Amino acid sequence: MKILSFILLLSFQSIHSQSIKAIFDAIVKSDQVYLESNFAATVEFAYNQDIQSLDHKAAAKKLIELVSLPGTRNYKISHESITKGKSSSMGIGSLTIGSQKFRIYITYTIEAGKNLISDIKIEKDEL
Repeated sequence: MKILSFILLLSFQSIHSQSIKAIFDAIVKSDQVYLESNFAATVEFAYNQDIQSLDHKAAAKKLIELVSLPGTRNYKISHESITKGKSSSMGIGSLTIGSQKFRIYITYTIEAGKNLISDIKIEKDEL
């Protein structure tokens, strides 16, 4: 039984890790369609202290607008975790576009068996 529980935990963590990586890939590629399909119906969207509650399409559009700067894009995931009850998970990463650097916090909740982004917070790092 312990082995089965361990395998289930590993598979959930693997799905979560793939989700965080996939969302950062979509941000770097400005893939609005992927973002829209992976946002919850309503998303708490924060950018430098400006917090808004947006529908999934508006949140994806705003995110793409914020990161559509010229320059080479890359990211690094710095932290991932799952809540104790396994009802949500989160990831933190940094996104660099040219000389601009952003810290991005993503919170997932499980809705209808799918990880959907319910909160996204973006902070612009002053270099």
